[in-house]
Amino acid sequence: MSEDLIETINGLPFNCQIEDEFVIKLLSLDFDIMLIVSVDVVKSIRNLPNGYSTYGGVCNEAGELFYSVKFFRLDEENITILDFEVIGLEDYLDYIDIKKTIKILRNGII
Repeated sequence: MSEDLIETINGLPFNCQIEDEFVIKLLSLDFDIMLIVSVDVVKSIRNLPNGYSTYGGVCNEAGELFYSVKFFRLDEENITILDFEVIGLEDYLDYIDIKKTIKILRNGII
């Protein structure tokens, strides 16, 4: 699974920076869950709008771990992953309502 993350990051056609805050919070998760969430997040950033944005996600392998991720996209070639937070089901449902989920981003539907 760690090869998936490395391949995903290396295959990005733009500059992606990852803030320490994001990494530190991910390290509190189980290793396998951390990798799944990381791959999902990195794969989703291709379709981000410019500016600051926050999207919700879910990892079913963790017994439904709901989370949010904050991003900043300066332009087509410069993206920063800023922060990660574990959230509740109600907050995740709010992200679904406003069509701001990692799954929607990955599928290119914005």
